[in-house]
Amino acid sequence: MSPSRFVGQSLPLRLLPWLLILVGACTAVAGGSRAVLGVLVLALGAFAKVAVPWRFVVVDEGIGLWFGFGKRRFLPRDEVTVHVDLAGVRVQPKSEHFGYPLTDGIGNRRAAVLKAVLEEHGFRVAR
Repeated sequence: MSPSRFVGQSLPLRLLPWLLILVGACTAVAGGSRAVLGVLVLALGAFAKVAVPWRFVVVDEGIGLWFGFGKRRFLPRDEVTVHVDLAGVRVQPKSEHFGYPLTDGIGNRRAAVLKAVLEEHGFRVAR
């Protein structure tokens, strides 16, 4: 594996889903009319932990993604398209309809640098 070309991580994306899970669980356990809302908030937090990467690494061979609950995924360079627009940067595997956001915090402060690194290392970048 080649050295890291770009590393991005978001502490809020790592911790906020846990907060949603905690609040949802407490609300659901309390019972009453708010139990359904608690279950929905808990499910939203669990979905965010599973589906949104909190850390990513760009290497020459592709992009490594870290998700909550210990899940990791590697996307080979030839099998992804990177979309860059006003909403930010996201990577989409060829075989999937939805992509994964590549974020470095709440906003995308270094989106231009990330785009340049991806183009320099041969990733397919769509605008």
